Parts: sequence; C-alpha cells; structure tokens
Amino acid sequence: MDIFRLKATMRNWIWGLTLFLLVGCDNDDDFQCIGDPLPQPFLFVNLVNQDGVNLFDNGTYDPDDIVVRFDDITIQGLVFSDIPELAKLIAIPSLFRDTPDPIPYYIDLSATQTDTLIMDVTRMRLGEGRCSTFLNQINGAIYNSTVQNLIRVEEGFQIDIEKE
Repeated sequence: MDIFRLKATMRNWIWGLTLFLLVGCDNDDDFQCIGDPLPQPFLFVNLVNQDGVNLFDNGTYDPDDIVVRFDDITIQGLVFSDIPELAKLIAIPSLFRDTPDPIPYYIDLSATQTDTLIMDVTRMRLGEGRCSTFLNQINGAIYNSTVQNLIRVEEGFQIDIEKE
C-alpha cells in the first residue's frame, strides 16, 4: 500500500468518524442518564401536647384525616405507622417552586382545623450537562407564623409543634 492510498483511507476514516459524531449523537431521545434520582429531604412534623405526648397517640388527631396541600398538589397518607423511626410524624416533602414569594403548605389536621407551614427550600444543581440533577435543601420553617427550630434527622429535618 502506498502512502497516498494510506492518506486517502485515513482522511475518509476521519471524515466518517466526524460525520458519525455530528449526526449520530444528534438525537436527544436516544440519550439516557444512568442512575436513580436523588431522594429529596422531608420535613417531619411532630405534633405534641404541653406534656410532650404525641397527638396521634392520644387520639386528638387521626392519621387518616391528615391532608397536605401545596400549590395545586394534594397529598394524603403522610403519617406512617409501619416505620418505627417515622411513626406518628407528618412527613412533608420538600417541594420547590421558583417564585418570589414562598408558597404555603396547608395541613388539614381535621375537617375543621388547618395549619399553615412555610418551608424555605432552595434548589442546588449537582453535576453538569444533560445528566445533572437537583437536590432540594431545607433552610428553615415557619409553622402557624412561628419560626421553628430544625432538628436534623436522617431523612431531612423534624420540627416539634406543641398544640393545646
């Protein structure tokens, strides 16, 4: 094989590879990121009386009656009984909306009682490119107009709310 044929073959190979890279990777529908989405943190609300007794345990509230509303989302079944570490806590997901004013969570404790939660949530971007993802970060909470002390727990944060 002479040098001119080798150069022509290499030039054709380089053009073919370049064309493949430009056209072959053009379809975003064929691109898939590998991995599970990151779990977002929760804010766990522990409702207690002045003696520290959980208000689900003493029958003040029924876990099946709890409904949480956020923007256009309504969530039920947020009080777990089958996970000992989370039993009798209201598990509220950290939802994010990029708005100038925070969107309140409305927590229906019964048919006649609704509490309000403002959760300060920011969104952190992790990674670069098409497979980057976001992680919500809970920075603070206001429950019924009172700033709450966040207690770090494995799955997020907990607040203890004393009710009469």
